[in-house]
Amino acid sequence: MKTKVSIAKFAAWVGLVALMGCSKEQATDTQAQASKATDAVKTEASKATDAVATEASKAVDTVKTEASKAADAVKTETAKAVDTVKSTAQDASDNASSNLQPTGNQGQQQAQGLIDKAKSLIGEQKYQDAMNSLAQLGKMKLSPDQQKIVDGLKQTLQSALAKTTTSDAASAVSGALGGKQ
Repeated sequence: MKTKVSIAKFAAWVGLVALMGCSKEQATDTQAQASKATDAVKTEASKATDAVATEASKAVDTVKTEASKAADAVKTETAKAVDTVKSTAQDASDNASSNLQPTGNQGQQQAQGLIDKAKSLIGEQKYQDAMNSLAQLGKMKLSPDQQKIVDGLKQTLQSALAKTTTSDAASAVSGALGGKQ
């Protein structure tokens, strides 16, 4: 808006300067020309403003579309991760049922070893290996404390997988929008 006012002031100033050195007829012609120039400048400024608004709207629509695609990708990848965890747990359960289960203190120690291994693997961001370790616990008799720890680790794994998927999707959106690559 300031640009329109400044342009109008400039056009008026040019017209005034022209009037100072002209006759009455020339002054009228100069005023008419200055008025036409001012109107033309206003029209062009209005067109430029409309073009900028149109392009901004297109950019917003593009960002919305890409964000929606990224959200869908996150949902799909999360579902795949959950399916993988379930499949791995089932495989481990099948394997465990075919083996003799350790009893008593030995079973508790073996379960604790697998829990500790899963914690370590999560810390190293080796999520698939951590899922495999937790899946091996499927048929073991766990103490209530161990079960709470295992449940917490499963939640941590799901969150980590979701964050990884979200990060990948955000990178895809950034790339699609011409961001840092």
